[in-house]
Amino acid sequence: MKKEQTLFLILLFFIQPALYAQKYSSLFKAGATAGVNLSQIDGDEQFGYKKKGFNFGLRGAVILRKDIDISTELLYSRRGAEPSSTEKSKNKRLAFLTLHYAEVPILFNYFYDKSELGHYRWNFYVGMSYGRLLKSETLILKSYSLTDSVQQNLVNTIGYNSSDFSLIFGIKRYFNSRIGLSLRHTLSMNFVYKNPEPVLVTRGQQPRKDYTSFRSYFVSLNVFYDFITPKIKKPRKGKTIPKAK
Repeated sequence: MKKEQTLFLILLFFIQPALYAQKYSSLFKAGATAGVNLSQIDGDEQFGYKKKGFNFGLRGAVILRKDIDISTELLYSRRGAEPSSTEKSKNKRLAFLTLHYAEVPILFNYFYDKSELGHYRWNFYVGMSYGRLLKSETLILKSYSLTDSVQQNLVNTIGYNSSDFSLIFGIKRYFNSRIGLSLRHTLSMNFVYKNPEPVLVTRGQQPRKDYTSFRSYFVSLNVFYDFITPKIKKPRKGKTIPKAK
C-alpha cells in the first residue's frame, strides 16, 4: 500500500504544475508518452535485449531558451530479462525476470535543425532517472524442455533493490511542433539485485552457484505528444512594400 501511496503523491506533484502550464505556455511544455522497452540484465548469464515490455506516462518541461529545456517524466515501465531462442534450446539455466517500476527521469534537452514552420526537428538529451520497484516476478528453470523444467530457488527475493538510479541518453525526432519519436538507452548505475548470501546449490550431479548480482539495461522507443507547447510564430510569406506617395 505504501508504494501505491507514494506513486499517487508523485503523480499529484507532477500534474499540479502542468495545470498552470497552459496559462504560461511560453515557459512550459507538457504532454504524454508511450512506447516499448527492449531490456536485458547483466549477471543472469544470458545475452541480448530479449525482454519486451512497455512504458507510458506524462512529461513536462521548463523552457530555458528556444533551443534548451529541462524536462521530467512520470512513467510506468516494465523491463527485465528473458533467454533467447538459442539459449532455450540448450541445457542450461534460464532466467525469466519481470520488473515493474515507477520512474521519474530528469533530462537536459538540446534542440537543433529548425524547420521552415518554426519548430525544431531534432532533440538530443541526457539525464538521470530514479526508479521505484513496484513488483518483481522471477522464474528460474534448469531447462526450457517441458520434460526437464525444474524450478530452482537461486534468486533470493529480498535481494531486490527497491530503488534504481539510472543514466539516460537519447534522441528525439519531431514531425511537427507536438508529435515525434524518441529513442533512448538507460543504464542502471546500481545493482537492481544483490544476493545477500550466495551459496553453492546442488541439483543432481550439476552444482550451480547462486546468482550474485543483476544490473539493468534497456532501450526504449516511444511516441510522444505535447498537448501544451509554446506558440510558434509562423514566418511571413512575404512583405508588402508600401507605395510611395
